[in-house]
Amino acid sequence: MNRLRFFQSLLAAAITGAVALPAGAADKWPVRPIKLIVPYPAGGLTDVVSRLVGDELGKVLGVNVVIENRAGAGGQIGLQGMLQAPKDGYTVGLVVPATMVTLPLTNPAYKIKPLQDFQPVTIAVSTYLTLVTSPKLGFKTLQDFTDYAKKNPGKLTYGIPGTGTSFHFNNVSMAQKLGIDALSVPYTGEMAVINDILGGQLQYALVSSVGKSFID
Repeated sequence: MNRLRFFQSLLAAAITGAVALPAGAADKWPVRPIKLIVPYPAGGLTDVVSRLVGDELGKVLGVNVVIENRAGAGGQIGLQGMLQAPKDGYTVGLVVPATMVTLPLTNPAYKIKPLQDFQPVTIAVSTYLTLVTSPKLGFKTLQDFTDYAKKNPGKLTYGIPGTGTSFHFNNVSMAQKLGIDALSVPYTGEMAVINDILGGQLQYALVSSVGKSFID
């Protein structure tokens, strides 16, 4: 896969919890393992980040942090799992702007109300996306990519790990800045996008650091 010059687009992942601890619980917390829910598939950036955060959090608190991937419905399945868990401080989640900001604002069917349902804890990580293309296209520079896309409007396809996600909005923003027209193809996870770029089923994508090992 050929690396193009960075198109830098900031993402942030945050730790959040469902409402406050019961009275008196904070004095004894934590006395047992903590569950960290990740409302996205395994293998993507959020999965990698959650395991790093979970390991360090476990060391600091002196208890095990159990990672639980609950993907689906634009992150709503995982968030519902957090809401249904006991409000005792032993279930937290790792979320991104899409599940907490963009999807609630753009999807009328989105059932989660982040500002009412959750309490933010901390920003866990900030990262950048990288524009990558299928090796079959032979692009060497961003200009090569842009020139081809402008000469072939609507011909290129790009993958996004979920409609309405930060990946989706950043792809649209990039296309507008470059003056190109391409077709988005939604996937359930970032690794599926990367695999189809390697196989030539997709032409390009914006990927997180999980794509680093596939870049020549």
